[in-house]
Amino acid sequence: MRGGGFGWILNLLLGIAGGVLGGWLFGLFGIYTDSLIGSLITSTVGAIVVLWIASLVNRSINK
Repeated sequence: MRGGGFGWILNLLLGIAGGVLGGWLFGLFGIYTDSLIGSLITSTVGAIVVLWIASLVNRSINK
């Protein structure tokens, strides 16, 4: 992600929340994984989405 971010603690917390959200969203679409690689991909996608949304919210607040 481009920019300064939110600091490592908040980025870590948002990433964990994104991992949980990714698992939930993939479950809604009927995508389930039993492997470590699948779980990592699911968590990574969720974390990227949450961090992207947080950066958009932060950018709109700072305008």
